[in-house]
Amino acid sequence: MTILRDRIARGEAQAVIATDLARISRDPERVRAVARFCRQHGAALCLVERTVNLDAILAPADGVGSFFKAPHAERETRS
Repeated sequence: MTILRDRIARGEAQAVIATDLARISRDPERVRAVARFCRQHGAALCLVERTVNLDAILAPADGVGSFFKAPHAERETRS
C-alpha cells in the first residue's frame, strides 16, 4: 500500500483496481482514507465488477454503514 500511495502521489498511477473492497481493507475507516487519498490525487478507485462511488464511501457515518455491509455480506454468502 505504501508503494501504491507513493506512485499515486507522484502521478504514476491513476487508479487502484481491486477485486472487492475487502482487498483494500476490512476497516471502513481505512477504506475512507484510501478513497480520500485517491480523490485528492485524482486517482480512481475501481472494483473489478464496478467503479466505486467515492461520495458513498466518504459520506457521513449514518449513510456509509449500508455501503460497507453489502459487499462484506455478499462475500460471506459466497464462502
